[in-house]
Amino acid sequence: MKIKNSKSIFFLFIIITVMSIMFGLFYYVSISYSDYRDKNEAIEHIVLINKFDAVLSNIDEEKLCSAIYMGTKNKKELKKLKVYREFVDLEVEQLLGFLDKHREKSYYKESIKDIFKNLNYIRTRVDIINMDNRGTLFEYYTNKIDNKLIGLIQNMVQESLLGNSGRFYYYMKLSKLKENLNTEKAFISFILSGSIKMNSQDLLLWENFIKNDISPNFYKRLDNVVTIAKLTQIINPKIFPIMTDELRGKIFINSIDGRYSISLMNWIKQSVQKIQKVDSAKKLLIIELENNIKNELNSSKDITIKLTIATILIFILFITLVYLFRNNIINNRLLVDTLKD
Repeated sequence: MKIKNSKSIFFLFIIITVMSIMFGLFYYVSISYSDYRDKNEAIEHIVLINKFDAVLSNIDEEKLCSAIYMGTKNKKELKKLKVYREFVDLEVEQLLGFLDKHREKSYYKESIKDIFKNLNYIRTRVDIINMDNRGTLFEYYTNKIDNKLIGLIQNMVQESLLGNSGRFYYYMKLSKLKENLNTEKAFISFILSGSIKMNSQDLLLWENFIKNDISPNFYKRLDNVVTIAKLTQIINPKIFPIMTDELRGKIFINSIDGRYSISLMNWIKQSVQKIQKVDSAKKLLIIELENNIKNELNSSKDITIKLTIATILIFILFITLVYLFRNNIINNRLLVDTLKD
């Protein structure tokens, strides 16, 4: 009987041990799956960020066309402007359609609609060509369109894995820099296209654009030397800040009488070259970020699968041991009853 009792105690000890392992595995499967879900959500956020960025890029083109039309009052420029407005409308429509298909992100729709409402207001002001409020108009682009969309992206990822990423931090810095450069490009294009004398309000607005033309210090938040090297190669800290300084100086000198020695095309060309560098740096960061998360996602997926398989096997072992333990107890009782008889 002592042997039988020892066997039962041994079985019970094994069952408790296996049960502890099984609950431990359940816990780690839960943690691993949660990590996998967070990384998957981060990838979805990157897809949405790229869509927001596409909308911003099209709005920038519309902004430039609006500025040139306001400066020239040319019907040909108005026709071109209407084409870009259609591009923006289509891009916004596609974005809203994407949000409809992804219900968990549909709460961004109202924010997008509000931004689009602001854009339509700007369009009415452009069509009127109210020259007295031209500075206010470009400030409106900055505050009600660019900053709102960038802020929407920032809020969207603040509580996700992307929020703590150094790469995403600089992506947002570069996004703000790009929009600042694009608005400056549009504003000066308006001035040059109409050979307009700049008043004190114009100069103050322009000064604000120039003050915000600051390239980020990539050494502060990035620890990957290769990434830093690539970024500083694209945005050289010595060359980038002065790329348009010579043109700015000449435009400033000519702003008193409106007889500009710098052509509109030359200004746009130089500005675009600078903006393209910012865009290239942004793309590098978002691609690296996406690739890193995808690698982590695959690793997390593999770990989750392995832990799930191990949990299932341990569960089967647990059920088997419980079955054997139960049979052992039944056999012991039968033996006791037999001995009594």
